[in-house]
Amino acid sequence: MIKRKTRSLLHLIKNKELMKQLKWKYYINTNHNPKNTLFVSGMGRSGTTWLSQILNHNNRYRYIFEPFYPERLDLCSFFAKRQYLRPIGNYPLYLNTAEKIVSGKIRSHFLDRYNEKFLSGKRMIKDVQTNLLLGWINQNFRKTKILLTIRHPCAIANSWIKLGWEPLNDVYLEQQELVEDYLEEFEKDIRKADTKYEKLVYMWCIEYYVPLQQRRKNLLDMKQISYEDLCENFEQTIRGIYEYLGEKHSPSLYEMKDKPSYTTRPFAAILQKTNLLYSWKESLTKEQIQQAKDITSQFNLEKLYEFQ
Repeated sequence: MIKRKTRSLLHLIKNKELMKQLKWKYYINTNHNPKNTLFVSGMGRSGTTWLSQILNHNNRYRYIFEPFYPERLDLCSFFAKRQYLRPIGNYPLYLNTAEKIVSGKIRSHFLDRYNEKFLSGKRMIKDVQTNLLLGWINQNFRKTKILLTIRHPCAIANSWIKLGWEPLNDVYLEQQELVEDYLEEFEKDIRKADTKYEKLVYMWCIEYYVPLQQRRKNLLDMKQISYEDLCENFEQTIRGIYEYLGEKHSPSLYEMKDKPSYTTRPFAAILQKTNLLYSWKESLTKEQIQQAKDITSQFNLEKLYEFQ
């Protein structure tokens, strides 16, 4: 009888898929303090998943995947896609929801599908819906560390087009506070964007203009992480991140550099063994690249990257 129970237990442990299900359903949070939460934000295809996997290589964090996605979490059903909230603003309903997320008082299959931490005192939130929320999150959860990933606008636009993802420019322009605070001078040009490519470059500008402006105005304390730096200066970039976090890291983390993320697509450069940084140049015309430079210059963001 004892042998049979032992064999059954060993069978459960060996069944990795079942163990994963147990972890996302029955994990235990030992600390809900927001200071124990690390927030990784960025535009889709900017390296958020890759970076979060690197930082959680030793399974230190409970991994929370895109909790501010209104179509996936009922708790956020009233959020707009790419919700903007003024950093100094009173939004009690949003705050109540964000507090539950940042403190880890939520669970679902979608949010926890990549989580492998059973007993959890620290959390990592990875989300691509939240660039415009970062100032507000920072003002309300001061001790939550924030990392913002950024990648060349041409690379982002090219990747979105390959995936068939649609621009969300209307979502931004429908938010009156966002337009009043940041987009008023650009609104006409954003609305005039004709091609999908143009709209995506404008989308990139909005996604990064807002948090970078907030940081400049001391409304947002964050660490900006360049996808390109992760590729070209991996160890130095990782050291910079851990200095910001005030933590030490193991050299074994450097082995994560060439490991594809959960969300890597079949056409991705890392799988095709092509140049991780400049493969987009093979897909875009010189006119499109110049167009991206012209659009980013409207927001004074063209200096972030070279366009050649």
